[in-house]
Amino acid sequence: LSRLASFLPFFEVIPEILCNLSIPINAQILTSRQQKEDFDTLYSLLHQVHPDLFLYQTQKEFEKKHDSIYSSLNKERNLSDFYFIVSPFVASVKDGHTNFTIPATQDRITYLNNGGLTLPLRLKIVENKILVNFPLISCSIQENDEIICMNNINSQTILSQLYLLLGAEKGNAIKENQLTSYLSTLLWYKYNWGEKYDFTIKRGKKIWKESLDGISQIDAFPVLKARLGKSLPQFVYTLSLDKQTATLQIMNLYQLPQLKQFCDSVFSVINREHVPNLVIDVRNNKGGSSAGVDMLLSYLSHDAYTLYIKTDLKISSYSKRYNEQKHPETYEEIKNLPDGSLFAIRDSFVEGNRDKADIYKGSVTVLVNESTYSGASTFASAIKKSHAGKVLGETGCPTVYFGNYMSFTLPNSRLEYYISLNKFYE
Repeated sequence: LSRLASFLPFFEVIPEILCNLSIPINAQILTSRQQKEDFDTLYSLLHQVHPDLFLYQTQKEFEKKHDSIYSSLNKERNLSDFYFIVSPFVASVKDGHTNFTIPATQDRITYLNNGGLTLPLRLKIVENKILVNFPLISCSIQENDEIICMNNINSQTILSQLYLLLGAEKGNAIKENQLTSYLSTLLWYKYNWGEKYDFTIKRGKKIWKESLDGISQIDAFPVLKARLGKSLPQFVYTLSLDKQTATLQIMNLYQLPQLKQFCDSVFSVINREHVPNLVIDVRNNKGGSSAGVDMLLSYLSHDAYTLYIKTDLKISSYSKRYNEQKHPETYEEIKNLPDGSLFAIRDSFVEGNRDKADIYKGSVTVLVNESTYSGASTFASAIKKSHAGKVLGETGCPTVYFGNYMSFTLPNSRLEYYISLNKFYE
């Protein structure tokens, strides 16, 4: 049995500046035939690989979108325009693990390397708003000012179009981090913005307009490097002044050796000091593996639990290859099954551990938000199932979601995308 729920990585890079680190896509103009070949490939693989394309839409709705897009692929397009057509099609599945990677096209890289201009502000998308993270030049605009209009286009209009590019089961929270990283690039693809920016700014009750010139990557790089160049710690421990509450901030559940080292160290302290209250903060944690979930729970007093009631696996040559490489036990069960069928994996129980002496037995509170996703959401669910503590907030995952993805590349455009193999039932 495979108990691994993978997550889709959300890239924390500076693509509009560090574009030379991305793999450029060279084909800039796609013929109608090339677009249709790519779209046929995409459509076929979605049907072959994904366990349930019709959880959030009917098959009729999905096919209608397909037919509409296919009929529109009757003229030459540049790569970014093609991306803006096919990415919402995949996103309509509403699976945060089934999406296109936002591309770094050769024309974008060439533009920046030849002195092309980009946004003079580092922006961030937070709770359906575009906010200023920090300015890249000297101006009156400050951190956390809200951008309500750019170049005469309302920010809500911009966001509504960008949110369509990425799929998610619930809301837009898990999309916002990736869109933030690529915002300048996406605005260039969509609107060809670079030279001049007319902003409408809101700060409290004050609203004003301000025009700024774009900034070159040479000028922007020192500011971005200083502000974003340092990676944030993934595991943080703090103890309240009265030593009554320990707080663990866990930003991922996939760096298993580091997580184990962190937990071994922290729990030895809080158990020895008999700290009565523990807060585990998994807000903005995008997930990881079920092994990480089990590991973190093993330090807490809990009843028996299962992470998933069952898991559906879509049988295909791809899922067989994936499991042969990563989960040979599952592969032995599915290797002779017909492609297109669903195989139900039943999860095993993890035994309760309340009789153990070296675990934390105080009061446990887990903090989540709508950016708590995938394995982190499963951790919160397991806390409830195992009666290990209480959960405050709502995660970005429903009780049924997808995971264990494979990556693919379209043959002509070379656009990269991911498709989930499994459907998990918590």
